[in-house]
Amino acid sequence: MALALLAAGVSGAQPPPTADQPPAAREPVPVRVVNPPLAVRVVEAPKTEAQFDAERKARDERAALSDQLLIYAALLVAVGAFLAIAFALQAFYLGIGLCAMRRSSQLAERNITAGQRAFVYLGSLTWSAAGGNVTISPIWANAGTIPTRRLRICTNWKASHGELSPDFDISYARPPENLFLGPSGKAEIGAIVIPMRDI
Repeated sequence: MALALLAAGVSGAQPPPTADQPPAAREPVPVRVVNPPLAVRVVEAPKTEAQFDAERKARDERAALSDQLLIYAALLVAVGAFLAIAFALQAFYLGIGLCAMRRSSQLAERNITAGQRAFVYLGSLTWSAAGGNVTISPIWANAGTIPTRRLRICTNWKASHGELSPDFDISYARPPENLFLGPSGKAEIGAIVIPMRDI
């Protein structure tokens, strides 16, 4: 009995806790769940025969529509290919036609140029005797429709008995003379003097 009182007295003699010391932490109290949460599952009502028929009909309509779209797409591709081939053929034949037209225009232009060019020829010869010589004067004519450009005339003579040899060479003692002839014009130029003994 005495020992129990002494122990109680010693324990009561301990100083009380000061304000500077933090209070002792409390241990968490375990919580016991009595009833766990229940899983709720929504059960759909069974479909009727009419709903199955409607879904089947909708699937059939979508399949038919997709088939029609595929057929239309194939037709569009075929028509596009046909148009591309037709365009290529038209371009090919158009190119051939343009080439033919260009050749025809070139030929027509060449013919027009040939028809409108100057055409100079020896129209006639005049002669006159003076002493022991004969003077021969050629008369040049332009039968074209345009005047001549850079026309030069050079004349000479050479006596030859019999046929001319293949290596016959004509040398011109005088330099060429410039001549302008208009359309249907005539001019006398390049007179030559031949002695009577060589005729």
